[in-house]
Amino acid sequence: MARIRLERLTKSFGTVAAVNEVSLEIEDGELLALLGPSGCGKTTILLMLAGIYRPTRGDIFFDGKRVNDVPPRGRGVGLVFQSYALYPHMSVFENIAFPLRLRKMSRDEIEQRVRQVARIAQIEELLGRKPAQLSGGQQQRVALCRALVKEPELLLLDEPLSNLDARLRLETRAQIKRLQRQFGITTILVTHDQIEAMTMGDRVAVMRAGMIVQVSEPRELYERPADLFVASFIGDPPMNLLQMELRSVGGAHWLANADMSVELPAGAYAAIRQAETGQVVLGIRPEDVRLVPRPLEGAPAGEVFMIEPLGRDTLVDVRVGRQAIRALLPGGAAVSVGDQVSLQWNPNRLHLFDAQTERRLSFDAVVDQGWRLMPSR
Repeated sequence: MARIRLERLTKSFGTVAAVNEVSLEIEDGELLALLGPSGCGKTTILLMLAGIYRPTRGDIFFDGKRVNDVPPRGRGVGLVFQSYALYPHMSVFENIAFPLRLRKMSRDEIEQRVRQVARIAQIEELLGRKPAQLSGGQQQRVALCRALVKEPELLLLDEPLSNLDARLRLETRAQIKRLQRQFGITTILVTHDQIEAMTMGDRVAVMRAGMIVQVSEPRELYERPADLFVASFIGDPPMNLLQMELRSVGGAHWLANADMSVELPAGAYAAIRQAETGQVVLGIRPEDVRLVPRPLEGAPAGEVFMIEPLGRDTLVDVRVGRQAIRALLPGGAAVSVGDQVSLQWNPNRLHLFDAQTERRLSFDAVVDQGWRLMPSR
């Protein structure tokens, strides 16, 4: 186990900075998920931690010791690739034992270690098989056991579930998390899958263009996204984001666009005044939108444009003027395309962002004062 610290870590390829001034701390025994779209730099960080890439600038510390110049073999790192990288001519036992044989351990110690880790991963009955005789989920567990059998200080997982189907991903997520907890190994998971990151990570670091934009526990990341990128990237279906501008009429303060207006509680108005311009983005997640099949005074009205049955839930697209607002309703909700509906939402679940800087504007919603929504005049 190890405590990891990155200080202004940078990796450039020519004039392109794949990782740019990243500073981060990972606690001993923690599972941190590096989440972001392809090309954001998350795998580059993983390869610098493994010693495969050398940083252009910045430092990497394991338990307070700078390891920039330590070769991969001396770092105590276990690495699991997306492709599993199993040797097809070797049995499962030999694949797991391979790194121990390189260390020239005794036959008895190898036997003991391989069987111990295979028993914990529940693949002991597969030790005599070849990789071609295994399912994708079983191959992934073999690759994980091969990394764990070395008893690494740091476990690095590079998109470990990308080659699995949906059901196997669900099962293997739980197995990897259980094994990581049981061994207590500091682990970094690289993924572009937000569900993977949110369900497996103790914390999630969201990356964009070589930089980390937010590091938070999954619930905090979902409920208080730091900027518009995180707000749009986290959540499925994604957050509704509405371009608005601040207006003041007769002492009342509003957010408005061509299709609707929102009267602001005092706390929200004070937050918006911090914005560099009067332009803001109002965010509301689809599960926090409720549809009412009748006109409501002060509520925006729209037409149901599309319905997507998702089994347990139903995703409904409502058009309010030129605005498209998605609502996530219980499955089997009594709604049809063409219905005229009114929209309501919980004032405590709204999000505000500065349209220019894209940063979150923090405020405390005043529930008893409420949010009054109405069509723009």
